[in-house]
Amino acid sequence: MSIRPEFAARLLAGEKQVEFRRRPAARGVTHILIYATSPVRAVVGVAEVERLERASPRELWSAFADVAGIARSDFFAYFAGTRMGCAYVVKRIWSCSPPTSLGRHGLPRTAPQAFQYIGGKTLEAVLNRSVVAGARATNTA
Repeated sequence: MSIRPEFAARLLAGEKQVEFRRRPAARGVTHILIYATSPVRAVVGVAEVERLERASPRELWSAFADVAGIARSDFFAYFAGTRMGCAYVVKRIWSCSPPTSLGRHGLPRTAPQAFQYIGGKTLEAVLNRSVVAGARATNTA
């Protein structure tokens, strides 16, 4: 999943415990590879997904504002024009140190526009090169 570097860093630091999207992935997701966009351009971590919440932007903000890792104005600007959105609630996160370049360890050669699916072997290869960044206390809303 492509994520701006500042939000990727907040996920890894535990300041951001949900990843918001205007629409969910087409398939169920158990893990998210965190691809930090330019200027980083690498996979910087892996998040284990506890659950997916679907709701209106107002309801998502109400449930997750304290762990959103984004300013209220930026959150609502992102969801402008949508009636529903989703939040991937993070259960646990691993940090890739060093970040993993695309095209290595079975990763695709190009960055995803939003979502890109990978196989279990690729996930395992990335996890084997990662360290636990810490368990997350999750919002149970």
